[in-house]
Amino acid sequence: MEQENIQENLDVRFLKDCDTFSGLSEEILKVIYNHGKVLKIYPGDTIFESEQPSDQFYVVKNGIVEICREDEPGRLRAVAYMGSSTSLGELKMLTGSNYNSYARMPGGGEIFTISRSVFLSLLDILPEFGRSLSTLLAQRLESLTKNTRIERKEQFRGSLKFFDLTTIIQTIVSSRLTGTLSIVSALEEPIAEVNFEEGEIRGAFLGTLEGEDAFYQLFQPPLKEGSFDFKSLSIHHTSSSFDISQPASALLIEAARQQDELQEMTRKIHPQDIFTPAKNQLLWLGEEAFMGLSKAVFETLKNEALTVTQLSARLGRCSYAIFSVLKIMYVTKQIERVNRKTTLQP
Repeated sequence: MEQENIQENLDVRFLKDCDTFSGLSEEILKVIYNHGKVLKIYPGDTIFESEQPSDQFYVVKNGIVEICREDEPGRLRAVAYMGSSTSLGELKMLTGSNYNSYARMPGGGEIFTISRSVFLSLLDILPEFGRSLSTLLAQRLESLTKNTRIERKEQFRGSLKFFDLTTIIQTIVSSRLTGTLSIVSALEEPIAEVNFEEGEIRGAFLGTLEGEDAFYQLFQPPLKEGSFDFKSLSIHHTSSSFDISQPASALLIEAARQQDELQEMTRKIHPQDIFTPAKNQLLWLGEEAFMGLSKAVFETLKNEALTVTQLSARLGRCSYAIFSVLKIMYVTKQIERVNRKTTLQP
Protein backbone atom coordinates (compact mmCIF):
# COMPACT_ATOMS: atom_id res chain seq x y z
CA MET A 1 0.00 0.00 0.00
CA GLU A 2 1.22 3.50 -0.77
CA GLN A 3 -0.04 6.79 0.67
CA GLU A 4 -0.87 9.61 -1.74
CA ASN A 5 -0.34 13.27 -0.92
CA ILE A 6 -3.54 15.08 0.05
CA GLN A 7 -4.03 18.09 -2.22
CA GLU A 8 -5.38 21.49 -1.28
CA ASN A 9 -7.99 21.32 -4.02
CA LEU A 10 -9.82 18.29 -2.66
CA ASP A 11 -12.09 16.03 -4.67
CA VAL A 12 -14.50 14.68 -2.05
CA ARG A 13 -17.21 13.45 -4.38
CA PHE A 14 -16.56 9.82 -3.46
CA LEU A 15 -17.15 10.72 0.21
CA LYS A 16 -20.32 12.65 -0.64
CA ASP A 17 -21.75 9.50 -2.25
CA CYS A 18 -20.92 7.38 0.82
CA ASP A 19 -23.94 6.52 3.02
CA THR A 20 -21.90 7.08 6.18
CA PHE A 21 -21.46 10.75 5.29
CA SER A 22 -24.90 11.25 3.77
CA GLY A 23 -26.15 14.84 3.96
CA LEU A 24 -22.89 16.36 5.19
CA SER A 25 -21.71 19.63 3.63
CA GLU A 26 -18.65 19.76 1.39
CA GLU A 27 -16.83 21.79 4.06
CA ILE A 28 -17.31 19.04 6.64
CA LEU A 29 -16.34 16.38 4.10
CA LYS A 30 -13.09 18.24 3.46
CA VAL A 31 -12.38 18.28 7.20
CA ILE A 32 -12.95 14.54 7.33
CA TYR A 33 -10.78 14.03 4.22
CA ASN A 34 -7.93 16.04 5.73
CA HIS A 35 -7.95 13.83 8.82
CA GLY A 36 -7.45 10.68 6.77
CA LYS A 37 -5.25 9.37 4.01
CA VAL A 38 -5.64 7.71 0.63
CA LEU A 39 -3.88 4.40 0.14
CA LYS A 40 -2.98 2.89 -3.21
CA ILE A 41 -3.83 -0.81 -3.11
CA TYR A 42 -2.01 -3.13 -5.48
CA PRO A 43 -3.83 -6.05 -7.13
CA GLY A 44 -4.35 -8.83 -4.60
CA ASP A 45 -3.42 -6.73 -1.54
CA THR A 46 -5.27 -7.45 1.71
CA ILE A 47 -6.83 -4.51 3.55
CA PHE A 48 -7.64 -6.34 6.78
CA GLU A 49 -7.99 -9.90 8.05
CA SER A 50 -10.39 -11.72 10.36
CA GLU A 51 -9.64 -11.27 14.08
CA GLN A 52 -7.49 -8.22 13.32
CA PRO A 53 -8.20 -5.23 15.61
CA SER A 54 -10.62 -2.83 13.93
CA ASP A 55 -8.40 0.23 14.16
CA GLN A 56 -9.26 1.73 10.76
CA PHE A 57 -12.40 2.94 8.97
CA TYR A 58 -12.37 2.64 5.17
CA VAL A 59 -14.15 4.16 2.16
CA VAL A 60 -13.49 2.77 -1.32
CA LYS A 61 -12.34 5.56 -3.61
CA ASN A 62 -12.03 3.40 -6.70
CA GLY A 63 -11.75 -0.31 -7.40
CA ILE A 64 -13.58 -3.33 -6.00
CA VAL A 65 -13.13 -4.71 -2.47
CA GLU A 66 -13.85 -8.40 -2.03
CA ILE A 67 -15.16 -9.42 1.41
CA CYS A 68 -14.38 -13.04 2.34
CA ARG A 69 -15.24 -15.40 5.17
CA GLU A 70 -13.28 -18.48 6.20
CA ASP A 71 -15.53 -21.55 5.78
CA GLU A 72 -12.77 -23.82 7.02
CA PRO A 73 -9.10 -23.28 7.93
CA GLY A 74 -7.28 -21.89 4.91
CA ARG A 75 -10.37 -21.74 2.68
CA LEU A 76 -11.91 -18.34 1.98
CA ARG A 77 -15.30 -17.74 0.35
CA ALA A 78 -16.33 -14.39 -1.17
CA VAL A 79 -19.53 -13.09 0.43
CA ALA A 80 -19.71 -9.49 -0.85
CA TYR A 81 -18.18 -7.02 -3.28
CA MET A 82 -17.93 -3.35 -2.37
CA GLY A 83 -17.59 -0.68 -5.07
CA SER A 84 -16.73 3.02 -5.12
CA SER A 85 -18.03 5.13 -2.20
CA THR A 86 -18.95 2.14 -0.05
CA SER A 87 -17.63 2.05 3.51
CA LEU A 88 -16.18 -0.69 5.67
CA GLY A 89 -16.13 -0.83 9.44
CA GLU A 90 -18.25 2.11 10.64
CA LEU A 91 -20.07 -0.02 13.22
CA LYS A 92 -16.82 -1.52 14.49
CA MET A 93 -15.45 1.97 15.03
CA LEU A 94 -18.14 2.29 17.73
CA THR A 95 -17.92 -1.21 19.20
CA GLY A 96 -14.16 -1.71 18.95
CA SER A 97 -14.68 -5.39 18.10
CA ASN A 98 -12.26 -7.22 15.81
CA TYR A 99 -12.98 -7.71 12.11
CA ASN A 100 -14.79 -10.98 11.44
CA SER A 101 -13.98 -11.17 7.74
CA TYR A 102 -11.20 -10.59 5.22
CA ALA A 103 -11.08 -7.64 2.81
CA ARG A 104 -8.88 -7.55 -0.26
CA MET A 105 -8.78 -5.88 -3.69
CA PRO A 106 -8.27 -8.46 -6.48
CA GLY A 107 -7.80 -5.73 -9.10
CA GLY A 108 -6.22 -3.05 -6.91
CA GLY A 109 -7.45 0.52 -6.52
CA GLU A 110 -7.51 3.31 -3.95
CA ILE A 111 -9.04 3.39 -0.49
CA PHE A 112 -9.53 6.25 1.97
CA THR A 113 -8.86 5.45 5.61
CA ILE A 114 -9.25 7.11 9.02
CA SER A 115 -7.91 5.67 12.26
CA ARG A 116 -10.45 4.67 14.92
CA SER A 117 -9.17 7.32 17.34
CA VAL A 118 -9.60 10.05 14.71
CA PHE A 119 -13.04 8.67 13.71
CA LEU A 120 -14.24 8.93 17.33
CA SER A 121 -12.71 12.41 17.69
CA LEU A 122 -14.54 13.59 14.58
CA LEU A 123 -17.81 12.37 16.10
CA ASP A 124 -17.06 14.58 19.12
CA ILE A 125 -16.11 17.74 17.22
CA LEU A 126 -18.59 17.40 14.32
CA PRO A 127 -22.16 17.04 15.67
CA GLU A 128 -23.49 16.81 12.10
CA PHE A 129 -21.34 13.74 11.51
CA GLY A 130 -22.62 12.11 14.70
CA ARG A 131 -26.24 12.74 13.77
CA SER A 132 -25.71 11.46 10.24
CA LEU A 133 -24.09 8.23 11.45
CA SER A 134 -26.74 7.68 14.13
CA THR A 135 -29.54 8.12 11.61
CA LEU A 136 -27.90 5.71 9.16
CA LEU A 137 -27.38 2.97 11.76
CA ALA A 138 -30.91 3.44 13.14
CA GLN A 139 -32.41 3.14 9.66
CA ARG A 140 -30.44 -0.02 8.97
CA LEU A 141 -31.48 -1.55 12.28
CA GLU A 142 -35.13 -0.66 11.76
CA SER A 143 -35.14 -2.08 8.25
CA LEU A 144 -33.38 -5.26 9.36
CA THR A 145 -35.76 -5.75 12.28
CA LYS A 146 -38.87 -5.29 10.19
CA ASN A 147 -38.00 -6.70 6.83
CA THR A 148 -34.88 -8.78 6.43
CA ARG A 149 -35.08 -11.86 8.62
CA ILE A 150 -33.90 -14.56 6.24
CA GLU A 151 -35.48 -17.98 6.52
CA ARG A 152 -35.38 -20.74 3.94
CA LYS A 153 -39.14 -20.86 3.48
CA GLU A 154 -40.03 -17.22 4.01
CA GLN A 155 -39.50 -13.95 2.19
CA PHE A 156 -37.54 -10.85 3.05
CA ARG A 157 -37.75 -7.34 1.75
CA GLY A 158 -36.31 -3.89 2.32
CA SER A 159 -35.61 -0.44 0.93
CA LEU A 160 -32.84 0.21 -1.58
CA LYS A 161 -32.12 3.43 0.34
CA PHE A 162 -30.53 1.40 3.10
CA PHE A 163 -29.24 -1.70 1.31
CA ASP A 164 -27.20 -1.70 -1.87
CA LEU A 165 -28.13 -4.25 -4.50
CA THR A 166 -24.72 -5.98 -4.44
CA THR A 167 -25.06 -6.73 -0.73
CA ILE A 168 -28.62 -8.01 -1.20
CA ILE A 169 -27.54 -10.38 -3.96
CA GLN A 170 -24.49 -11.53 -2.00
CA THR A 171 -26.76 -12.28 0.97
CA ILE A 172 -28.94 -14.52 -1.18
CA VAL A 173 -25.89 -16.17 -2.76
CA SER A 174 -24.07 -16.79 0.53
CA SER A 175 -27.29 -18.20 2.08
CA ARG A 176 -27.65 -20.53 -0.92
CA LEU A 177 -31.32 -19.62 -1.33
CA THR A 178 -33.67 -20.56 -4.16
CA GLY A 179 -36.30 -18.07 -5.25
CA THR A 180 -36.97 -14.79 -7.02
CA LEU A 181 -35.70 -11.31 -6.16
CA SER A 182 -38.15 -8.64 -7.36
CA ILE A 183 -37.16 -4.98 -7.71
CA VAL A 184 -39.85 -2.30 -7.74
CA SER A 185 -39.64 1.47 -8.14
CA ALA A 186 -40.48 4.09 -5.52
CA LEU A 187 -43.94 4.18 -7.17
CA GLU A 188 -44.20 0.42 -6.62
CA GLU A 189 -43.94 -0.34 -10.32
CA PRO A 190 -42.11 -3.58 -11.27
CA ILE A 191 -38.58 -2.96 -12.57
CA ALA A 192 -36.77 -6.29 -12.67
CA GLU A 193 -36.60 -9.87 -11.44
CA VAL A 194 -33.59 -12.11 -10.74
CA ASN A 195 -33.94 -15.86 -10.23
CA PHE A 196 -31.70 -17.84 -7.86
CA GLU A 197 -31.19 -21.56 -7.45
CA GLU A 198 -29.26 -22.70 -4.36
CA GLY A 199 -27.37 -19.43 -4.31
CA GLU A 200 -26.56 -19.22 -8.02
CA ILE A 201 -28.07 -16.65 -10.38
CA ARG A 202 -30.09 -18.50 -13.01
CA GLY A 203 -32.03 -15.81 -14.85
CA ALA A 204 -32.95 -12.12 -15.02
CA PHE A 205 -35.10 -9.66 -16.90
CA LEU A 206 -35.46 -5.89 -16.88
CA GLY A 207 -37.79 -4.22 -19.34
CA THR A 208 -36.87 -5.57 -22.79
CA LEU A 209 -33.55 -6.95 -21.53
CA GLU A 210 -33.02 -10.58 -20.57
CA GLY A 211 -30.30 -12.76 -19.10
CA GLU A 212 -26.88 -11.30 -18.37
CA ASP A 213 -27.69 -7.96 -20.05
CA ALA A 214 -30.67 -7.52 -17.73
CA PHE A 215 -28.52 -8.37 -14.71
CA TYR A 216 -25.75 -5.94 -15.67
CA GLN A 217 -28.31 -3.18 -16.37
CA LEU A 218 -29.33 -3.30 -12.70
CA PHE A 219 -25.97 -1.65 -11.93
CA GLN A 220 -25.91 0.86 -14.82
CA PRO A 221 -26.26 2.93 -12.72
CA PRO A 222 -27.01 1.12 -9.43
CA LEU A 223 -30.54 1.55 -8.16
CA LYS A 224 -30.82 3.98 -5.22
CA GLU A 225 -34.61 4.18 -4.89
CA GLY A 226 -37.38 1.64 -4.65
CA SER A 227 -37.45 -1.63 -2.78
CA PHE A 228 -36.57 -5.30 -3.09
CA ASP A 229 -38.58 -8.40 -2.23
CA PHE A 230 -37.16 -11.92 -2.19
CA LYS A 231 -39.53 -14.89 -2.10
CA SER A 232 -38.32 -18.43 -1.55
CA LEU A 233 -39.90 -20.62 -4.23
CA SER A 234 -38.91 -23.02 -6.99
CA ILE A 235 -37.88 -21.45 -10.29
CA HIS A 236 -38.68 -22.47 -13.84
CA HIS A 237 -35.86 -22.96 -16.37
CA THR A 238 -36.80 -21.45 -19.70
CA SER A 239 -33.72 -22.57 -21.70
CA SER A 240 -33.72 -19.17 -23.39
CA SER A 241 -31.83 -15.89 -23.34
CA PHE A 242 -33.38 -15.33 -19.91
CA ASP A 243 -31.21 -18.06 -18.39
CA ILE A 244 -27.77 -17.39 -16.86
CA SER A 245 -25.06 -19.97 -16.28
CA GLN A 246 -22.09 -17.90 -15.07
CA PRO A 247 -21.12 -18.11 -11.36
CA ALA A 248 -22.60 -15.33 -9.22
CA SER A 249 -19.13 -14.09 -8.19
CA ALA A 250 -18.08 -13.67 -11.83
CA LEU A 251 -21.32 -11.81 -12.65
CA LEU A 252 -20.87 -9.36 -9.77
CA ILE A 253 -17.23 -8.66 -10.63
CA GLU A 254 -18.15 -8.07 -14.28
CA ALA A 255 -21.10 -5.86 -13.25
CA ALA A 256 -18.74 -3.71 -11.15
CA ARG A 257 -16.22 -3.46 -14.00
CA GLN A 258 -18.89 -2.43 -16.50
CA GLN A 259 -20.29 0.09 -14.03
CA ASP A 260 -16.90 1.79 -13.62
CA GLU A 261 -16.22 1.92 -17.37
CA LEU A 262 -19.73 3.13 -18.16
CA GLN A 263 -19.26 6.09 -15.80
CA GLU A 264 -16.28 7.18 -17.89
CA MET A 265 -18.12 6.73 -21.19
CA THR A 266 -21.18 8.73 -20.06
CA ARG A 267 -18.92 11.74 -19.56
CA LYS A 268 -18.49 11.81 -23.33
CA ILE A 269 -21.72 10.30 -24.64
CA HIS A 270 -25.10 11.32 -23.21
CA PRO A 271 -27.94 8.75 -23.07
CA GLN A 272 -30.14 11.12 -25.09
CA ASP A 273 -27.57 11.72 -27.86
CA ILE A 274 -28.58 10.66 -31.37
CA PHE A 275 -26.11 9.34 -33.93
CA THR A 276 -26.37 8.67 -37.65
CA PRO A 277 -24.12 6.61 -39.97
CA ALA A 278 -21.25 8.59 -41.51
CA LYS A 279 -20.38 5.82 -43.99
CA ASN A 280 -22.35 3.68 -46.40
CA GLN A 281 -20.91 0.52 -44.92
CA LEU A 282 -19.60 -0.32 -41.48
CA LEU A 283 -15.90 -1.02 -40.95
CA TRP A 284 -15.77 -2.41 -37.41
CA LEU A 285 -12.41 -1.83 -35.71
CA GLY A 286 -13.35 -2.80 -32.17
CA GLU A 287 -13.52 -6.04 -30.19
CA GLU A 288 -14.71 -9.08 -32.11
CA ALA A 289 -17.18 -9.85 -29.32
CA PHE A 290 -19.09 -6.66 -30.23
CA MET A 291 -19.03 -7.17 -34.01
CA GLY A 292 -22.56 -8.55 -34.23
CA LEU A 293 -23.94 -5.77 -32.04
CA SER A 294 -22.06 -3.10 -34.02
CA LYS A 295 -23.73 -4.30 -37.23
CA ALA A 296 -27.15 -4.23 -35.55
CA VAL A 297 -26.52 -0.70 -34.23
CA PHE A 298 -25.32 0.53 -37.63
CA GLU A 299 -28.28 -0.93 -39.53
CA THR A 300 -30.75 0.36 -36.94
CA LEU A 301 -29.34 3.90 -37.17
CA LYS A 302 -29.55 3.77 -40.98
CA ASN A 303 -33.29 3.19 -40.73
CA GLU A 304 -34.25 5.35 -37.76
CA ALA A 305 -32.86 8.12 -35.54
CA LEU A 306 -32.79 6.76 -31.97
CA THR A 307 -31.26 7.94 -28.72
CA VAL A 308 -28.68 5.80 -26.96
CA THR A 309 -31.32 4.77 -24.43
CA GLN A 310 -33.76 3.80 -27.20
CA LEU A 311 -31.05 1.75 -28.92
CA SER A 312 -30.49 -0.22 -25.75
CA ALA A 313 -34.20 -1.03 -25.46
CA ARG A 314 -34.62 -1.76 -29.17
CA LEU A 315 -31.64 -4.13 -29.41
CA GLY A 316 -32.08 -5.76 -26.01
CA ARG A 317 -28.57 -5.02 -24.77
CA CYS A 318 -27.38 -3.28 -21.60
CA SER A 319 -26.15 0.31 -21.60
CA TYR A 320 -22.50 -0.73 -21.29
CA ALA A 321 -22.62 -2.78 -24.50
CA ILE A 322 -24.37 -0.02 -26.48
CA PHE A 323 -22.07 2.72 -25.19
CA SER A 324 -18.97 0.60 -25.90
CA VAL A 325 -20.01 0.08 -29.53
CA LEU A 326 -21.00 3.73 -30.09
CA LYS A 327 -17.72 4.94 -28.59
CA ILE A 328 -15.64 2.88 -31.04
CA MET A 329 -17.88 3.74 -33.99
CA TYR A 330 -17.66 7.45 -33.21
CA VAL A 331 -13.91 7.52 -32.65
CA THR A 332 -13.34 5.62 -35.93
CA LYS A 333 -15.74 8.02 -37.71
CA GLN A 334 -18.29 5.34 -38.62
CA ILE A 335 -21.09 7.48 -37.14
CA GLU A 336 -21.62 11.14 -36.39
CA ARG A 337 -23.64 12.96 -33.76
CA VAL A 338 -26.94 14.55 -34.74
CA ASN A 339 -27.61 16.49 -31.54
CA ARG A 340 -24.74 17.69 -29.39
CA LYS A 341 -25.95 17.52 -25.82
CA THR A 342 -22.39 16.63 -24.83
CA THR A 343 -19.04 16.98 -26.54
CA LEU A 344 -16.95 13.97 -27.48
CA GLN A 345 -13.34 14.45 -28.49
CA PRO A 346 -12.22 11.63 -30.80
